[in-house]
Amino acid sequence: MYSSLSFLSCVYRHYYRASGVVHIARDNMTDEVVAVKLVNTNRQPQLGCIVKEIEALSMLKHQNIVNYKASYLCNKTLWIVMEYLDGQ
Repeated sequence: MYSSLSFLSCVYRHYYRASGVVHIARDNMTDEVVAVKLVNTNRQPQLGCIVKEIEALSMLKHQNIVNYKASYLCNKTLWIVMEYLDGQ
């Protein structure tokens, strides 16, 4: 699954209906568990809204907000890497 971004290893797959699929992954370089949202840009009519959200999230760093890590565009799929928070 993550062969195109080999620094991530898929841990768990969860379907997210609104705009893409969310995976729980492990960063192979830092061993950190992260959430990765995959958005098919061909199927996303409001891509501009997602870009604005990424821009806003990239400026925010706070202990009470899920922190943005990075984003990548790979084969028309937008990969949004976020801090993973276990809901338990």
